[in-house]
Amino acid sequence: MVKSFQKEFVNQKPIVLIEILPVYEAGNTFRLDRQNEIVRIFKECDYSIFKVSKPQNILVDVVEIDDIGIHGDITACDYIMVPNSKKAALTNAIESKFSKK
Repeated sequence: MVKSFQKEFVNQKPIVLIEILPVYEAGNTFRLDRQNEIVRIFKECDYSIFKVSKPQNILVDVVEIDDIGIHGDITACDYIMVPNSKKAALTNAIESKFSKK
């Protein structure tokens, strides 16, 4: 599905909120290949990936990551894909949100 929007990612540069379910283990190649394809597409479109941490459905952090990797945490499935041209604005908003704690 992400692949069908690739042109829009490049031309429109939307911020994308996406849920990517865990791979759980390296042997789950079907899910790992799809996850890697999503990461590749966004990186080719000049996007950065931010992982949303919200244990018990409470937002506690948003951090930039290079890769999603293999994990089994069902509460760690939410990501923000942001065009690098908008990354500073998102980073500033995140810092503002979490500096008020």
